[in-house]
Parts: sequence; structure tokens; C-alpha cells
Amino acid sequence: MDSWHLMEKLGAAALVGAGEEQARVLCEKSKLSLVKMPGAVWTLVSALHACGRRDVVRGDRRPVHEAITYMENHGELMHDAVARARGLPIGSRSVEATGKSLAALRMKRPGTRWKEAGQHILDLRALVLSE
Repeated sequence: MDSWHLMEKLGAAALVGAGEEQARVLCEKSKLSLVKMPGAVWTLVSALHACGRRDVVRGDRRPVHEAITYMENHGELMHDAVARARGLPIGSRSVEATGKSLAALRMKRPGTRWKEAGQHILDLRALVLSE
């Protein structure tokens, strides 16, 4: 799960009821709980529901509503604490590294031209790399 987008949503939601420094501290605590406590996402969702600020509008957005919706839609994919306990990588570095080895090194060589065949080549390369 992309924690950068989640923290972006939580940061905007935290600003609805707190100043910048308080919001930063809330986000740090939330980030730590997500990587240390299994099921923390649902605790955060409950806390956001309970804060009573779901319908507060900032500009043209409803930050608390957006954070709740994001976590409810993607919460089943947020298993950082479990992955960390098993010694598995969390975060996007491994995904980005795979993307680099999958696409950049193979598809962006000097003189290469890919049109429709490019996606097929990427699909085959992904199959080879994932065994």
C-alpha cells in the first residue's frame, strides 16, 4: 500500500482539527502505529469517524471524509505491521526498484522504439522476473 498517499490524506485531515505542529505529531504517531500495530488502520478510521469533522470543508475538499474513504477503500491492503514482523519489506522502494529493472533498463535503451509491442514486452519481462 502506498503510505505516501495515506499520509498525505491523514495530514490534511489532521489540519482540520489541529495546528500545523499538532497535525505533524498526529501524523507521526499514526505512521508509527501503522507499522507497529496490526489493524491500526481500522483504529484510525474509527477515530476519524468519532472526531465529528467528516463534513468540514477546506477549500473545495473534505479532508477528513477523503482520509476515511481512502482507508476504508484500501484498508484491507494495509498490512505493514504484519509484513514488518515477518521481515518483509514495506514501502515503495522495492516496487520502484522492480519498475526500474523491469522497464527502464529494458525499454529505455538508446535507439529503441516501442509502440504497441512495448506493453507485451513488459508483460513478458514481468513474468520472467516473477518466475
